[in-house]
Amino acid sequence: MKKIKVQKRYFTQLAGEYLAAGELFRQGFFASVTFGLAKSFDIFVSGQKGKLARIEVKASSDPYFTRKRPPVYPNDHKWHFNIQSIIKELDEYGGVGSNHAPSDKFYVFVTLCGDKPDYYVFEAQMIYNALRNKINRFYHKPKYKGRKPSGRWDLKLSDIFNYKQQEKVYLQKDNWNALRRYLN
Repeated sequence: MKKIKVQKRYFTQLAGEYLAAGELFRQGFFASVTFGLAKSFDIFVSGQKGKLARIEVKASSDPYFTRKRPPVYPNDHKWHFNIQSIIKELDEYGGVGSNHAPSDKFYVFVTLCGDKPDYYVFEAQMIYNALRNKINRFYHKPKYKGRKPSGRWDLKLSDIFNYKQQEKVYLQKDNWNALRRYLN
């Protein structure tokens, strides 16, 4: 059973990467998918002036909900992050308490439900801020005092935007202009 879940997650991630690369081409970008098991990003994108951007793709095929808490947004999916890798990456940019992120890195969240995928495009800074908030909440819980975060953590749209900022979620949907601005 566990092997099937891992395979499904792997295939979902690969589908998301190729769909995102295809959408990047459709949007007029030159994209190259990277290969390997321990890669630090999924897609290279180059602009007309030779500037490069790194894209990390996160794909999800199951909307997030629990019996205790209904979803904040109608299509609130969850995307998985290896928290040790994120902490290591944050350390390169000033640590968990810092407010810095690489300007050449973007995240594309792909939802694979319905007839066509939805794409949410974020600058790394927005995702790093949401992950920093989750990590800081972890460190402030007494039961985790002295422990380090580990394992796979989920991030949802409602972790990035609160319910009062719902309109901002939809501004990130198909926000390819953020990438276009960086490359040009």
